[in-house]
Amino acid sequence: MELRRVALVIPFNNNGEILFQNRKKISKEKKVGYGFFGGGLEEGESVEQALAREVKEELSIRMESLENLKFFKKYYYEKPKLGLARELHVFLCKIPKFASLDIKEGEGEIIKIKDAINLNISSIDRQILREVLGYFEKEFF
Repeated sequence: MELRRVALVIPFNNNGEILFQNRKKISKEKKVGYGFFGGGLEEGESVEQALAREVKEELSIRMESLENLKFFKKYYYEKPKLGLARELHVFLCKIPKFASLDIKEGEGEIIKIKDAINLNISSIDRQILREVLGYFEKEFF
């Protein structure tokens, strides 16, 4: 089974909102309309290096300028019919002003995290969101 390691970031603000990537125009999986910012690790890259590269490419920000970047959790799932396995390294990042971001890949959509769970997203993204919501309710709201 082919393993793909992925670094993802979930930007959030004080209003209980997250910044989602609207992938309707760029996704290979047309049935999934939204997802998190980030991408796969390139050969020889660490998770942190991949995350830095992806946030620069997709959100036009440098890792050093991110406040409150926090590793959240590692997820693993398989798609046996496709012979694929994914290892997702999920990070949370507080960004007070989403409007200050220059999004280069897909379109950004600001969505209340409670509403985001009902979007057209993959089942693993839905699981991640449920756990992030539980974390936010304990830590922030």
